[in-house]
Order: sequence, then structure tokens, then C-alpha cells
Amino acid sequence: GPVTIAKPYQYIALDMHIIDANFWIKECKDYTLPARMMFIVRPRLLTLVECCTGAILAYLLVIKKEPNRWDVLRLIKKAIEPWQRMELTIPGLRYTDGAGMPSSVIKECRYAIWNVLLIDNALAFLANDVRSGVKAVTGGTVNDGPGRWPYKRWPVESLFKLIEEHGY
Repeated sequence: GPVTIAKPYQYIALDMHIIDANFWIKECKDYTLPARMMFIVRPRLLTLVECCTGAILAYLLVIKKEPNRWDVLRLIKKAIEPWQRMELTIPGLRYTDGAGMPSSVIKECRYAIWNVLLIDNALAFLANDVRSGVKAVTGGTVNDGPGRWPYKRWPVESLFKLIEEHGY
């Protein structure tokens, strides 16, 4: 049936965290070719957090040096579309009953949009494509508060502080 669009969110905070770790991953683009190992240096974690509840709406792990506007737009799309569980391949690893992003566990949050996107002054966040995309899709505005002043985006800053306290 038709998709109902709702604006249950007032303020959403977008930010990036640099993970202080390096990784080797197996890259396999084409299953007919042998996989190759790729060294990832300090990946970036882009996150959208709802400011009233602190709920994580979407995240995106970026393995290149800096995220770009397309990464930000992909994150915004992930926040709006209903979240899908990943196929877990590690033996014994499973989702807890009821676990998931708001867009998958709360019916009213499916395809939900917001009024204001709070950003910092990261270049990818300031791109005109991001601003026009947010306006076109959500009808909302982008608020790029003062540089070096994270207090408006406290939920996402608190999340990153928690990640740092646990070693990343």
C-alpha cells in the first residue's frame, strides 16, 4: 500500500567519529576472482542521532580517508527507510528479541522525517547537495551551528564519548 510519511522527529544530529584503530579486511568484489587483503586506516563512523531520545537512527562506516556528500546522503536515506537486520554469520551471534533501529521496531518511525538536521562544519556535511537533499526529502532545514561548539549536538557527541571510553 501507500507509504505514510510522518515527522515525529524535531531535531536530528549528524556527526562523524574517527575510529582510532586499523584493520585488515578481505575485499571480494567479484567472486570469480581471488579476494585481496586491504588495510583500513582509522575508518570514519557517520551517525544520525535523534536529539530528544538519543536514539541512533542510522550509521555508516566509511573506510576512505574522508566521507563525501554521497556518504552523507546515503546515511540520510538509511535513516528514513526501514532498517533491515544484517545476516549474522558468526556462530552464536544473534539479535536480541525486539532489537533494531526505531525505523524497524516502531511502526510510526518507518519512513519518518525531521524538521531540523544539526551538523558541524565538516565539508561533506556543508555540501549544497546535502542541504538541497534534506530540503527536498524532509522539507526540513539544515542548521550548521558555530564551529567547535558541539553542545547543540550533545546526543551524538555523548555517543562518541562513550565509544572513545571503550577504546575507539
